[in-house]
Amino acid sequence: MANTLSFSVPILLTALLCMTVTCFNEDQSVLLQFKAHITSNPLNVWPYNWSSATSVCHWTGISCGINGRVTALNLPNMNLYGTILPSLGKLSLLSVLNMSGNSFHGHLPSELANLQRLELMDLSHNELSGGIPPWFGNLTKLQYLSLYGNNFTGSISPYLFNMINLETMDFSHNFLQGSLPHEIGNLPKLKILRLRYNKLSNPIPAAIYNVSSLEVADFMFNNFSGSISRNIGNLTKLREIYVAQTDIGGEIPREIGNLSNLQIFDGRNASLTGHIPASIFDISSLRYILLGRNNLSGTLPIDICSNQSRLEALYLAQNQLNGEIPSGLGGCRKLQNLDFSINRFSGQIPRSIGNLTGLKELYLGDNELKGGIPWEVGNILNLEVLDIGEIGLTGPVPPVLFNISTLKTINLPNNSLSGSLPWDICLHLTSLERIDFYRNELTGSVPKSIGNCTFLQFIDLGKNHLSGEIPEEIGNLQHLSHLSMGGNNLTGSIPSKIFNMSTIELIALQLNKLSGHLPSSSEYKLPKLSVISLAQNRLSGKLPSCITNASTLKALEIGHNSFSGFLPSSFGNNLRLLEWLSLQFNNLSLEYSGPEHSFLSSLMNCRILRHLSIESTTYGGVLPASIGNLSASLQYFYAESSQLKGNIPMEIGNLSRLIALFLANNDLVGPIPSLGRLQRLEGLGLYGNKLQGSIPNDLCELKMPYDLSLHSNLLDGSLPACFDNLTSLRYLSLGSNKLSSNIPSTLWRLSNMLQVDLSSNFFSGPLPLDVGNLKVVISMDISRNRLSGNLPSTINGDLNGLTYLSFAENALQGHIPESFGQLTSLEFLDLSRNNISGVIPKSMEALSHLKYLNVSFNRLEGQIPTGGPFRNLSAELFEWNKALCGVPQLQVPPCKDSSHHGPKVSVLVLKCIFPAIAAILLVTLVIILVRRHKWKGNKQNRETPLPLATWRRISYHQLRVATDGFSESSLIGAGNFGSVYKGTLSDAVTVAVKVFNLHIDGAFRSFDSECEVMQSIRHRNLVKIISSCSNEDFKALILEFMPNGSLEKWLYSRTSTLNILQRLDIMIDVASALEHLHHGLQTPVIHCDLKPENVLLDGDMVAHVSDFGIAKLLGEAETMKQTMTMATIGYMAPGDPFLLKLKMNIGIFSYIFQHHFE
Repeated sequence: MANTLSFSVPILLTALLCMTVTCFNEDQSVLLQFKAHITSNPLNVWPYNWSSATSVCHWTGISCGINGRVTALNLPNMNLYGTILPSLGKLSLLSVLNMSGNSFHGHLPSELANLQRLELMDLSHNELSGGIPPWFGNLTKLQYLSLYGNNFTGSISPYLFNMINLETMDFSHNFLQGSLPHEIGNLPKLKILRLRYNKLSNPIPAAIYNVSSLEVADFMFNNFSGSISRNIGNLTKLREIYVAQTDIGGEIPREIGNLSNLQIFDGRNASLTGHIPASIFDISSLRYILLGRNNLSGTLPIDICSNQSRLEALYLAQNQLNGEIPSGLGGCRKLQNLDFSINRFSGQIPRSIGNLTGLKELYLGDNELKGGIPWEVGNILNLEVLDIGEIGLTGPVPPVLFNISTLKTINLPNNSLSGSLPWDICLHLTSLERIDFYRNELTGSVPKSIGNCTFLQFIDLGKNHLSGEIPEEIGNLQHLSHLSMGGNNLTGSIPSKIFNMSTIELIALQLNKLSGHLPSSSEYKLPKLSVISLAQNRLSGKLPSCITNASTLKALEIGHNSFSGFLPSSFGNNLRLLEWLSLQFNNLSLEYSGPEHSFLSSLMNCRILRHLSIESTTYGGVLPASIGNLSASLQYFYAESSQLKGNIPMEIGNLSRLIALFLANNDLVGPIPSLGRLQRLEGLGLYGNKLQGSIPNDLCELKMPYDLSLHSNLLDGSLPACFDNLTSLRYLSLGSNKLSSNIPSTLWRLSNMLQVDLSSNFFSGPLPLDVGNLKVVISMDISRNRLSGNLPSTINGDLNGLTYLSFAENALQGHIPESFGQLTSLEFLDLSRNNISGVIPKSMEALSHLKYLNVSFNRLEGQIPTGGPFRNLSAELFEWNKALCGVPQLQVPPCKDSSHHGPKVSVLVLKCIFPAIAAILLVTLVIILVRRHKWKGNKQNRETPLPLATWRRISYHQLRVATDGFSESSLIGAGNFGSVYKGTLSDAVTVAVKVFNLHIDGAFRSFDSECEVMQSIRHRNLVKIISSCSNEDFKALILEFMPNGSLEKWLYSRTSTLNILQRLDIMIDVASALEHLHHGLQTPVIHCDLKPENVLLDGDMVAHVSDFGIAKLLGEAETMKQTMTMATIGYMAPGDPFLLKLKMNIGIFSYIFQHHFE
């Protein structure tokens, strides 16, 4: 037996040795095979190490057990590229597998499930893909598993959570989806769970709150939803929790205060709501509270820092927190980062903030704080960032602020801080990189010593009250990239050094008083220049090449200066990154040698150009068709007053991103092209051109029009009925065109319009009641058309924002509605030159804002109201009406009170007045008979014609110049068919120009009638015609000017009176004129409208009869015919008014009786 045993032991040892050697050789073979599949080995470690000539246990990254078997494979961060072979599953004694930081790709082979002894697997930072295999659940000894930073997809299998010894699971930075399985509660030893940067969703399973060993829970940057459970208080070992950038919402449970070991709570940019529980500030171990960008509300406890001896960062920005900033905040002595910006904190910045001596970054901007910056801020000697912008701070900037040598950023924009910058601003601020005082109340000059802040990268002092010159020393700042000083009172020239700074990216000096030229030398270079804004200064000269050749330029804004020179057709060739070009209001000439060889055509190389403004420059050519090439970028195009010519190219309709198109005040002709595809267009300004044709219907297809200005063109036809589709329209201006027919009722459905201008067209028909739908309208001008019917009563108090309303020069009739008195915001109302009758409503006295009211040239009567705005109105605003009366200053007759004087007045007339009238009539008749006798005695002399006023040819342009553009100041009268203007011709001759309103029915007939009557009649008591001017759209007579005006003025004025002899002379003059018309001509003429306003007085008070617009020429056969009475309604003598013979005598009798002895 002993011999047998002694024989068996060597055999067994030999067998074991053979097995070990065999397994050893197999491990070596597996690893060499693995090496052979590595396709990239940039560190080149294996050729010298991994070979069969060397023991596997001595290879780089290999560890072996006492039996010589491989137990660890560590190849981290070697940049190896290849796949993980299935044969690695044969390394059966492997406990550590670390191949992190390489570029292994492909799927994980299932053979790795054989590594039953594996305790650590780190495959992070590779390019592995596919799903995370469920066989990981077989590795029950695994304690550490990291697949961080790969391309794994799919969901997390529940089988993974059979790894009952797992302490760390890191699946961060992959593309995992779906839910986190509730089986995660089966990992009793789990300490660290990292899942950040995946696409996991749905609520976090409740089972996780049973893993009492959990220390780190990282869910950030996923799509997790739900809320944080109150059971989180069970995780008493939790040190870090991350729910940032998830959809987790709801309130933060107060049980979070049970987490006595919590150091980091990161809930930034989640959906958390409600108050921050006070219990969280009782956790003394906290180092970081990061809850910014949520919807948290409420106040913070005043003793917020009583237990926070370790707190380093408190980030609560972008919430709805309110109340005052706690004064106890000064107790957080280790605080380095404090961010309360973008909340609703009120009150003042607590002075205790100066106790935070370790603070490095302070952000309090965009709150509702008031007061100044506490001087105690100067105690924070480690401060690097001070950001308190957008809150309206007042008072001076504390000088101590500029003593903090560690400061890198001073960010105080949009406040009301005052004072000046210290002259030695950079004495202590040797590390300053950014200074921003944009939009404050700073005064004084920019200190020259700012050039000593050698690390400065960003300067923004815009929109203050700084004066003086820009210091040359700024050119010494070799790191400066942003220079903004716009909106100040800076003067002088721009330092030339600025245009030779290799680091500068933005120069914004607009809205100052800078002058002089820019440096023109080709030596100046701006290689990084992206934005330059010099608009609204006093700069002149040519643009330097360092700007026009800056290939990195994105925005060039130089409008409203005096730059001159020539911009060539190659301008846009080098500016391919240009997005914003603003050249307006300069003396620049833009090259035009042809549509496709011009300044504008060169800009087609700027394929991302969004804004183009050449307003008030000199272009002088047509728009190139190639402008349609900017369809993917151009949003704003302004070319008003740039001498554009020709048609608008149809390609402009391809600019689908266009928001504003303004080509006004040019010489554009032809039709408006199709613009219906410009679905983003908000503003269209084509006014002041010579565009013809109708308004295209496809404008109704625009989705977002806000302003449509087509006035002052030659557009005709009707207004498209589909305009009611333009529901976003606020401003509609179509005045001064040739539009006709009725205004479509659909227009008044645009209830949100603020301004409507349809003036100076040929619109006809009545105004519908629907005009009252414009509830928010501010201005409405429909003057100088052919509208008829009554004024709409729907223009009432519902239009409570209406300030401007004009219906002047139409044919409206009826009464002024009482509802006009409800237009409480009205400032301007013009109803002149219509046929409106009735009285002026007394309710209009309530229009307290009314500054202008014109009702002249109507048929109004009755008393002019005296209260409210009527106290300040002048007489000419009421003239030429039927029978208005009122106070003397309005130059109308006083109103008669007939309620108390009936019988007494009758007796007075019979006893006193009638005998006087009879005596005057008798004297008048005697004088007439005597003069008539003399006329008969001198018949030969009477029939000798008086010389005509010298006939001369006068053009419309001459008349327009003579009457100052037919201005209101030249207007001296008006009648049924037109207006009369005083004019002075080029040879200083003063004339009266009678312009016929061709919109009124009968105006053409009146002009023809007056010309026919006056062409051969000559008499000293008839107004002489000097010339006429007639075309299709304009008709006028040029008459002898009568400096003493009309007889009506003398009869009814309180300032001008006639004595009895003057009255008799005038009656004789008028009678002489009528006698000549009735009996002194071969063909008798009936005036038909003789009244005081048609009797004019020359400088010698000699009367002249005028206005033959409705006169009758009677042939022999018509002498006894009846004719219709056309005269102005007034007194007529007894007898048959339709007998022509009687009318000839009645004219004289009624005139004398009614107007001289009435």
